[in-house]
Amino acid sequence: MASGAASSSRNPANMATVHQNTKGDGENDKPHPDITEIEDDNEEWVSSEEESSEYDTDDPDDPVVKEYDVFITEPSENDLYVLQFIGRPKVKGPLIGREAPTQLRVKPESGYFEVDVPLDIHDEHYDRRKGVELGEAVRKTKNLGQAGGYGPAVGFERSMPKTKKRPGSEDDADADADVDEPPPPPVDDNVDEYLKNFDDANEKGHVLNTTTWGGQVIGREAWKPNYMIGAFRKNELHLTPVTGIVQLRPELHHMEAVKHLEIINDRKQPPDAKGVLPSVKKLTDEPSTADLLKGNASEKWTRMNWIPADTTAAREARENRLYLKDTANARRLETESVEDYMNRYVPVVVGKGRTKPKKKHTGIVS
Repeated sequence: MASGAASSSRNPANMATVHQNTKGDGENDKPHPDITEIEDDNEEWVSSEEESSEYDTDDPDDPVVKEYDVFITEPSENDLYVLQFIGRPKVKGPLIGREAPTQLRVKPESGYFEVDVPLDIHDEHYDRRKGVELGEAVRKTKNLGQAGGYGPAVGFERSMPKTKKRPGSEDDADADADVDEPPPPPVDDNVDEYLKNFDDANEKGHVLNTTTWGGQVIGREAWKPNYMIGAFRKNELHLTPVTGIVQLRPELHHMEAVKHLEIINDRKQPPDAKGVLPSVKKLTDEPSTADLLKGNASEKWTRMNWIPADTTAAREARENRLYLKDTANARRLETESVEDYMNRYVPVVVGKGRTKPKKKHTGIVS
């Protein structure tokens, strides 16, 4: 499994990333500087002597083959995120060259990420006709105001064309004043023309030429283990705490665009009768799903440029972010024994209202 991470500033500043491949299962958007890819009841008590024997470095069946000095990097005002591209084979390597993402979008409050990755529209397996049809669906829905995509990141909202008023009617004066027949999306008979001039059509936005990967950040929690990015340099291992992990999966915005256009066309037909079910409002301080989705829809995307891992800027960001600069004067790290750790988190009751005494044992890690 390849490693990866991304770093951003709490106050919009430069962001750096390293992506990870795993095999498994609009208009008002704020500009943002760059994102840089940076690669990659009965308790048994054990004495310290017994504890050390469990990790016998002289065990011939499990010899120590390499030792490293371990360092933890200094805290930074920038966040560090791991971006996992779920389902993308690791053999493909980093997203560089023609596969370098063209844009990354973030909603800091709701924690949604989206990455646009180019499609090879000249590949022999690429269906050009389908590419034009889907590209046109995306273009048309954007013209209707659906520039922020689809799904939970935008609260599952769809922008619909406004209904026209009948001549002489006033707002709210006549309940039947609205004409509930919005015009259908423009019928496009130019598919064959776009196919003839495919490259020109691509430049003008008529072709689906990117795939969008999206997901929501899994943030750090005090009561759960947290991840760190490890970077090796000679006999040194440098560890940097991770702010969160984002598992990215392909988004089907192009298919949602087709469905969007179908819904607009269906609005011309009289709606079916629907039953009304009573609802009970729950008294709780927790935000409802509807409130969360409304918040997602109102939050604007922060757009960023992606700087690939094979650039000088990315290498400099990696060196500055993932390695401790002054290793000679680094503060020595202290660690506690397993016994101390368990005493601190799960004290054992020895009698009524009493706990077993703690035996302090502290070691040093360099």
